Amino acid sequence: MRTRLFGPLVLVATVLLAVLAWWALRPSEPSYHGKRLSVWLRECRYAGDEDATNAVPMIGTNALPTLLQLAGAKDSGIDRALQKSAVQTQRQSQFMFEGAAESHELAICGYAALGPVAAEAVPALTNLLSDSELQVSAIACLGNMGFWAQDAIPALIAEINNPNVIVGACAKAALANIHRQPELVVPALLANLAARGPTPHLTIQALGRFGKDATGAIPAILPFLADGRVLVRMAATNAIKQIDSEAAGGAGLK
Repeated sequence: MRTRLFGPLVLVATVLLAVLAWWALRPSEPSYHGKRLSVWLRECRYAGDEDATNAVPMIGTNALPTLLQLAGAKDSGIDRALQKSAVQTQRQSQFMFEGAAESHELAICGYAALGPVAAEAVPALTNLLSDSELQVSAIACLGNMGFWAQDAIPALIAEINNPNVIVGACAKAALANIHRQPELVVPALLANLAARGPTPHLTIQALGRFGKDATGAIPAILPFLADGRVLVRMAATNAIKQIDSEAAGGAGLK
């Protein structure tokens, strides 16, 4: 009996020690109207609560250390073991080990809601791009800031050709959402399109977001109207309409 109990007891003790260590070392978390930032972020992320979305900007620069910690969260070996165990047993409980993925989602929500103050976080988030485990998190956070993240554009351009298809796709989406510095972004997207890399529909969609600033891209987009992939054809059609409605009419697009 003692042998059977020893393994589970060690696991429980290890988890408790990890939780206590995290609790002791965590940075002080700001609050607003009696609620901690993480509570507001969960309400924003999972309930789409308008009050929660409005609360984050009120916390202002005090939110930045916590958001950066969330954006840079990584699963420990214990976290991975617990998540694997939960999946294998298909067990659901009130105490769920969401891990780094949830932390990243909360950070993305927080940066999107923060407003102009978010620009101060751009250098720190850009630094996270050097860590392959955190690239998607950092890019998504930057992209969801919108034009407040325009200082990150050169770093994001460098990622659109990343060998990791997901990272490259996220970088294209982020550049489209930030929607600034067409003199840098449009040529980079055109080069990516010419290279016939993966996710061309996202490249074309990003070009479309630049409207008339991407007029020179139309000759490169036109051949994709006949592409065998539905998503690519749709992206090309919509992009040409966004860039130049007259050119769209000339190409027979309605």
